Amino acid sequence: MDIEQLTIMLRDYGVERYFDLDTTLVALGFDSLSTLELVVALEDHFQIAFDDEDLTGDHFQSIGSLLAILNKHVLQKAH
Repeated sequence: MDIEQLTIMLRDYGVERYFDLDTTLVALGFDSLSTLELVVALEDHFQIAFDDEDLTGDHFQSIGSLLAILNKHVLQKAH
């Protein structure tokens, strides 16, 4: 997944503004509940399951960290 694909998914959550890899989810209007909803949506969409140790603020801090953990699981699923 790349930032363009994530942009499309985030539009479903009302994110209309420009963001880059360093933009935090908080800056985009996400709180703990909406972040959890996003996690569930990503798991459903990609048919993956984040590990408990992946569900930390560090992995869901910014767009870049979100893409990194998401791509890790998508690549693991492919193998």
